[in-house]
Amino acid sequence: MVDLKNESVVRGERLMPSCHGKYKTIGFRSLLELSYLKWLELQGLILNHDVLYETIRIPYSIGNGRARDYIPDFFVKPWNMIVELKHSARQSGRMNEAKFEAAHRFCYNKGLCFVVLTEKDISPLSLSTLAEDLSIKWSPGTLKRKRFAKKIKEARKR
Repeated sequence: MVDLKNESVVRGERLMPSCHGKYKTIGFRSLLELSYLKWLELQGLILNHDVLYETIRIPYSIGNGRARDYIPDFFVKPWNMIVELKHSARQSGRMNEAKFEAAHRFCYNKGLCFVVLTEKDISPLSLSTLAEDLSIKWSPGTLKRKRFAKKIKEARKR
């Protein structure tokens, strides 16, 4: 388990709304992705050199045979690893099973490793903690959400 600490992204059974932005030069679409990026940096990896965001396309299809592309979240080059971050409540389902099966085959053929990590593997950092980090560029959509905007504004006043 990757230990990053603080509050979870789950409140009871309801998921917290996602937040978007850029951390340094890499985009993110959830607190889980942002927390993972910060953890990778703590491991000594260089973002946009050792860690690439949504750069790999993996073809797959579901029952109807329609061809699609699956784009996993991260490629961690030094570890030869493709990483998908998914909330545990959204991990199962026919489409995800097809994506993950295609990713495992793709990785096997390329000599890579594929992992799916959830909030059970990575403890997401809280928005309050992340709001203080001036290197995070929050998207306009995230800043329009009153709860996020208020926390970010309060943290950056300190």
